[in-house]
Amino acid sequence: MCEFDIPVHRRRCPDSPAGAAEVTRLKGALGQLQWLATQGCPRISAELSLLLGYQSVATVDTLLQANKLVRKARVQAQIKIPFRFIRNPSVVTWTDAAWGIRRDQSSQGGYFVGIAEKGILFGDEESPVNLVSWHSGKLTRVSRSSCDAEVQGASEGEEEGEYVRLVLSELMCDSMSLFQWQGACARVPDGLVLDCRGLYDALGRSESSCLGLKDKRSALEALALKRSMTATGSALRWGHSASQLADCMTKSGSKAGAPFDLFVEKGFRWRLVFDPDYISAKRRVARGLRPLDPTFDTVPPQATPGLEKTVDAWEFIENRLGALTIEQEGFGERWFLGPDRAINLRNMQARE
Repeated sequence: MCEFDIPVHRRRCPDSPAGAAEVTRLKGALGQLQWLATQGCPRISAELSLLLGYQSVATVDTLLQANKLVRKARVQAQIKIPFRFIRNPSVVTWTDAAWGIRRDQSSQGGYFVGIAEKGILFGDEESPVNLVSWHSGKLTRVSRSSCDAEVQGASEGEEEGEYVRLVLSELMCDSMSLFQWQGACARVPDGLVLDCRGLYDALGRSESSCLGLKDKRSALEALALKRSMTATGSALRWGHSASQLADCMTKSGSKAGAPFDLFVEKGFRWRLVFDPDYISAKRRVARGLRPLDPTFDTVPPQATPGLEKTVDAWEFIENRLGALTIEQEGFGERWFLGPDRAINLRNMQARE
């Protein structure tokens, strides 16, 4: 991909419109970048999606932003996304939204869906994460508030996570009936990670008819999301913005991309940080805490809605494999010995 050659005198007038030939070339360049973003460079997805909104009104500044994105894509294309063996797979979905950030004042939504070790849902271990799906794009409905945008983004991410769980369920268990897809989906542990405290409280704590949301359209969608998560046994998690991987899928800039850059630096490993005080990322920095430093050892039972169903899911899987149940004397730990593995349901570790 070649950059646009823009003379110095045109750079001094960034608001001047681009020529017809430049607009045509811009569309081709953005199309190439879009293929790259969907295939293996998620880090450029948000900036690319936001830039696509300026195609019809392209200016010299748009061409300069395209040049910058091409240079960034060349660097990101060198990063290889690994896909490693996960012994006790679970699906984790990070979702985020940015309200009114696009050129037409519409909102941006994005998500990451990854497969990680089951213990990551309890916050007691750092796990390798295999990224299997990601998306960044314009939200379909005009949002009246940031919470409304977060609801839409969470719904889209949860739907993609359910699809990944169904694929894993069919691979690990057996064929399924589409009329019983929720039960098949519940066989695979799952977690939805948000950084919006208002939506987290609405889904996890509120029992009112509208989940405490003023916007009724948002409340209806949030109710549908909550019922779907309950039916499929999906766990709900909150994380501060510096630990939200999907932040780079809705905003541009180094600050939004810092969590994903740290994720790559750590070898595509991550953990879910549980904070009983819900301290923001800015306050954590003031206290000298790094993004993944825990403030609590593990997630307490009352903060793990939905996980009680995932344990039954693993019992179902092991029983289908003809597993043998053994009680360890003195420890009360339950081990399911399958053909190739033994799964400890307490600490979520596995041994050959």
